[in-house]
This record gives sequence, structure tokens and C-alpha cells, in this order.
Amino acid sequence: MRRRVYVEHLPPEELARPATTNLCRHYRLEPIVALPPSRETPAMSAALGALAKSGLRVGVWPLLEDHEGYWPSSHNADAFERRVDAALAFAKKSGAEVRTVAIDLEPPLEELRGLLEGSGRARLEYVRARRRRALEGVEVFRRIAARLADDGIETIAAAIPLVVVDPAGHFWDHVLATPVAGVPWSVVSPMMYTTLARDVLRRRSDASVRALLHAAAVRLERAVGDRAGVSVGLVGQGKLGTERTYGTPAELALDVGAVRAAGIDDLALFALEGVLDRGPPEVWLEAFVHAGPQRPDFVRRAWADGMLRAARVVTAVGGLATRK
Repeated sequence: MRRRVYVEHLPPEELARPATTNLCRHYRLEPIVALPPSRETPAMSAALGALAKSGLRVGVWPLLEDHEGYWPSSHNADAFERRVDAALAFAKKSGAEVRTVAIDLEPPLEELRGLLEGSGRARLEYVRARRRRALEGVEVFRRIAARLADDGIETIAAAIPLVVVDPAGHFWDHVLATPVAGVPWSVVSPMMYTTLARDVLRRRSDASVRALLHAAAVRLERAVGDRAGVSVGLVGQGKLGTERTYGTPAELALDVGAVRAAGIDDLALFALEGVLDRGPPEVWLEAFVHAGPQRPDFVRRAWADGMLRAARVVTAVGGLATRK
């Protein structure tokens, strides 16, 4: 069983507190700490050193400056490769031995405008252009994954959930320029945040959204086997600052149960700052770490399987339409 927790906005002084490190150690959590250049401060250096001294397995989550796209994708792959090296050097200087690097594959928001504007023909040409660019970026990410593996560092691809309907990466990897398929990531961990899915599936019950989470996890495990992981949430808000979060720890426990019932036990929670802000933190972490498998009922599973089959058909048609 692996339990990881993302740390994006938590002040480093809070991360370094004995109460925080003791909490992570008690629940056997691996903190994965976001490191855009702006977070490489003396306080963060001290925090990484404190995590290492406490005996925790430490992960880092390299990120770019906002004007570079923040998240890595094929659009900024070369800059991101340099960013990974810089983040690892910073962590090493802090006294932390990094065991895991999280690669948060998301497209720059402005790039999505090409899919939302213009004529149908213009959109088709946009997708074809992105396909060519994405294929170029795959080589950079392969190099990153291979170099880290040679150094004994595990990689986690925090991926767009659509990877579960396109495991070969023929369409969504290229449209979104987020290469998951074709790269030897140690773990593929789609960001299956039911709190966000509820905004899309407003007419469906929470139990139905959770059934979709379970069905997606089943398909992921079939596609990538023991490399399958799932990122769950949200307990705290992310980069946008407007994301819907869990109302109670019981919702988190049900999501964990749905994923575990699919045979996946490598989970990452977003995020530690939310756990600490919405305490007591032990209640959230008990739900995250100790919730048992819980399979959705047959009717909801059947609906979720139908939704994923339909999404696969749409994806296949889209892939054929954008090939030359």
C-alpha cells in the first residue's frame, strides 16, 4: 500500500513543523512537494531538510513559472527538463534525497482556445498541429523518465483523467499535448477528482460519480497493470483557487473505497494544506489511509461502464478524423 500527499501551497514553515512531519510519519505518507522556481527559498530548503531528517520518503513536484505554462506539457518540454534538474539540485542542496518526482501533465490554459474558437476546419487543423508538436515532446519526456530511472528515482505521471479512455494515447495525449502513453513512467496516476467531476455531471448523484471513478480505475488497472495509481481529491484548492472541495472526510473515504475495490492501492491525495486547514487532520488521514474497498452497486456500475464505452467511441472517431 502506498499513500502520498501533494503539497502545493502549504507555507514551508508549516511543512517543517514537527507536528506536520510527525503526522506524515504516523500515517506513512510520502509528501510530494511542489517546486516552482518561486518556492526555492531558504524556508523551503529547511522544510525539505526537516522532512528528510524525520525519515520520510520525500518527493518533489517540479513546476514552471506561470508565463511558461506552469504545468509541463509538450509545449514547454525542453524548459521543463531543465526545471527538473534545477529542482533536484535544490533538494539535494537542502539535504533531501528525492525518491519520487511527480510530473503534473496538463496543457497551458491558453492553448485550449484553439479548440474553442474558429470554424470546424480551423479546429481540425489546430488538432493536427498539436499532434505534431506532441510527438516531438514525447521524446523529451522519455529522456526525463529514463534519466530519473537510471538515478533510482520513481516518476509519477499525474495525468488528465481522459487517459483511461485512451490508454494508447492516440488522441487525447496529442490534443492536450500531455504525453502519458509511450513514456516509461513508473506510475500513471490520473487526477480523478470527483469534486470536479460533479461540476460536469450535475444531474448525476454523488454515488453515480463515484461509480464512474471506480469504472475508470478498473480500466486503468487493466491498461497499465501494476503501474496504476490514482490521485484523489480535492481536500484543498489548487492553482485556480476556485475548485470545489470535499464537504466531509466521509466523501474522501468513499472515493478511496471505490478505487481500492478496483484493485489499485497506490493513492495520492490533494492536498496536505487542505488536510491541515480543515482539521482535525487525523480525521481526513484516517479516511485516506484506512478506508476499505467498497464496490458500487450493479446499476451504477453498468451506467458508468456505458459512459466510458461511449467516451472511447468518441475518442476513436476523433483520432481517425485528425490523422493525415
